[in-house]
Amino acid sequence: MELHLLNSPLWILLCLALGAAYAFALYRQPSPFSPPVRRTLMLLRFLSVGFLAFFLLRPSLTYTAKITDPPIVLILLDDSQSMVQGADSTQVKALLNKAFPEWKTQTKTGYRILPFAFSDLVNPSPESLNFAGKGSNLNLALEQIQTQFANQRVAAGLLISDGIFNQGSNPVFSAAKSPFPWFAMATGDTTTLADAAILEMQANPIAFLGNRFPIRIRFSIERMPQSAFKLILRNRKGQELQSLNIAAPLPRQSSEHVFLVEAAALGMQTFKAELLPLTGDKVPANNQASVSVEVLDDRKNIALIAAAPHPDISAIVQAAAGSEDLQLSSYLLRDLPGNLTEFDAAILHGLTAQSSVPPSLKTELDKGLAYWWISGSEHSSSLFNALNPGINCGFSANNDLTFAVPSSAFTLFQTPPDWTPSQWPPLLSPFGTYQVQPGSTVFQFKKIGAVATQQPLWVFREANGRRSSVLMGEGIWKWRMSAFKESNSPRAFDETIGMLLQWLSLKEERKRFMVKTRKRHAEGSNVLLQAEVLDAALQPMREAKITLNLTNEQGQRFSYPFQPGNAGYTLQISGLKSGSYDYETKVESQADLPLERGSFVVEKTALEGLQRQANHQTIKDIALGSGGRALPIGDFQAFESILKDLEVPSIARSITDQFPLWESLWPLLLLILLLIGEWALRKFQGRI
Repeated sequence: MELHLLNSPLWILLCLALGAAYAFALYRQPSPFSPPVRRTLMLLRFLSVGFLAFFLLRPSLTYTAKITDPPIVLILLDDSQSMVQGADSTQVKALLNKAFPEWKTQTKTGYRILPFAFSDLVNPSPESLNFAGKGSNLNLALEQIQTQFANQRVAAGLLISDGIFNQGSNPVFSAAKSPFPWFAMATGDTTTLADAAILEMQANPIAFLGNRFPIRIRFSIERMPQSAFKLILRNRKGQELQSLNIAAPLPRQSSEHVFLVEAAALGMQTFKAELLPLTGDKVPANNQASVSVEVLDDRKNIALIAAAPHPDISAIVQAAAGSEDLQLSSYLLRDLPGNLTEFDAAILHGLTAQSSVPPSLKTELDKGLAYWWISGSEHSSSLFNALNPGINCGFSANNDLTFAVPSSAFTLFQTPPDWTPSQWPPLLSPFGTYQVQPGSTVFQFKKIGAVATQQPLWVFREANGRRSSVLMGEGIWKWRMSAFKESNSPRAFDETIGMLLQWLSLKEERKRFMVKTRKRHAEGSNVLLQAEVLDAALQPMREAKITLNLTNEQGQRFSYPFQPGNAGYTLQISGLKSGSYDYETKVESQADLPLERGSFVVEKTALEGLQRQANHQTIKDIALGSGGRALPIGDFQAFESILKDLEVPSIARSITDQFPLWESLWPLLLLILLLIGEWALRKFQGRI
C-alpha cells in the first residue's frame, strides 16, 4: 500500500505547520482554560486544521495485489439431436450429464475447466445437456472458442462429439489453426446403415413466370434390399410433376439428376422430392427434401438504341445477360420498332444532331421514359440539352481521352470492390464546358492526363418522376476487358452495369396499404409481418383494423389481426409447420383500399435426422491436426494424465487499485468528530 499526493510530500510539513500555528494562535497564553484542557483543545484544533489542509492535497492510497491465474482447459460438448439417435444414446447421456460433471468437480489437475456446448449455436455456460439442437455447426464452435481464448493461457481442449456436422464449413481446417491442442472422444455408431437418401436439392431462388428452370437433386443408395427405386418430384399440392426410375446399386457413391420445371404460378412455390420405396430404410427422415422458388413476373425490359454499331453495345449486352430480371433488346436507330411502350428504360448510345429520332422514341421520352445516355465521338449539345439530363453542356467538335475518378459522395448503390475504372483505359469524351444541375449525383469525375478535374464524366439524376444517367464518353468495352484481365472475370463490370440498369428501371410508387415480410423463415421461428396504412393525404393511420387470412398447402385457412404500434402495425405468427403459405390482408375500415396479397415459405430445419452414421474420422482429424489425439470414450482419467504431463505454468499478474481518500466519507466524519470534540470540551468549560 502506498500513499500518493498531487504535490510534493513536503507539503505535508506545511499542513502540520499550518495546524500548529492555528492552534497556537487560538489557545496561546494567557488562556481562560486550565493547562490540561488548553493542551487538549490545541491538539484537537491542530489535528482538525492539519487534517483539512492535508486533504486539500488530494491524497490517495494505491493497493497492489498479486493474482495467480491457472491455465485453462476447454471442454466442447455436442448438444445436437444426432448424439442420442444411435444405439449408445443411454451411454452418451450418462457420460455427458453425469460422468463428466463428476470428473469436473473431483479432478485435482490445478487447471481451470470451462465447459461449452454447441449445436447450431454455442452455449458458453451449459448446466446440463438436453440434446435438442436441430443442427451441428462444429466449425462455428471451434472458431468462436479459439478466437475468444486466443490471448489466454489455454493448456488444451477436449471435444466430445459424434463428428456429424451439417452446418458451416469443414471443422478440420479451423482446428488446424488452433493455438492449443484438441483431444477428442468420439461417440456414436459408425456402421453403414441401409439408407436411400436425398443428399441435396438445389434450385435458383428466383424464376420468372413461363420460364423453365432446373432443380438439381443429389442422392445415394446404400445397402438397401431393393434394386429398383423411384425419384419423384411433386409440387406444393402433392401432385407428381416428374419422376426418374433408378437401378441400384449406383455406379458411384452418389448420383444426381436435374429436373426441368416450368414456372407456372406466381409467388413462393415449394417443390418436394421423394425417394421410394422406404422398406428396410434405417434412416427414413432423409428420403424427402424440398426447395422453394419465388416466381416473379416483373422482369424489366430495357431497349438499347444505338446510332451505329459499336463495341460498347456488345459489352452492355453481355453485362445485362447475367441479370435474370433484366430483358435487354438492342436496336439500331433506323430499325427501331414503332411502339416502345413495353420498355421500362432505354440506353441511348451515340445519338447526334444528324440522328433522326423516331416518333416512337420521342413519344416515350416525352412521357418520362428513364434513360442512360452515352455520348459518342460525334455529339450535339442541342439534342443532348433538350433531354434535360442533369448536365448543361456546351460541346466543341473535339474529344479528350478522359480517365475516370470516382466520387466519394455517390451513394445510390455500392459498386463491387474490384470496380476500379480509375485504373482502366480512358474514354473518348466530348471537349466542352459542363455544369451539373441541382438534384444530380456525380458518379465519376474527369481526369485529363494527370490533372483531376471537377467536371462530371458520369452523372445520375432523379427528377419529376424520371430517372436518368449520363456517361460523357464512349469506350466502356475496354473497361470490361480490363476487368476480365485483372480478375479473370468481367464480374465487376457486369455487376455495376446490372445495378445501374436496375436503378434506372425501378419505378417507385407510394401505396396507401403495404404489407412486408421475409420470403423465407426457418421452422420454429416466429413469422413477423409489418403493415402500413396511409390516408388520402398519405399520412399514417393509427386506428385501422387490419386482418390477415393465411392459407397453407392443404388449403386450410387461418385468420389473424394486426396489432397497432408506434411504427405501424405488426403481426407475429408462431408454430407454423414447414411449407408454403399464401396470405391476403385487408383493411376493414377502408373499403377503397385494395387487398394486399403475398406468400412466404417456412423451411424445414430438421438436419439432424438426415445422417445417423457417426463420423469418427473427422474427430480424429481435428485432434491430430491441432496437435492432440483421440481418446477412448469416457476415459477422463487418461485426459487428466495428459493434462498433468503438459505442465503448463500458471500466469502471475498484479492488479493495482487506487483509493482516493479525499472522495471517501470517513475522513469527513473524522474531521466532524474532531470539531465536535473541541466544541463539546469548550461547552463543558463554559467558554463557547
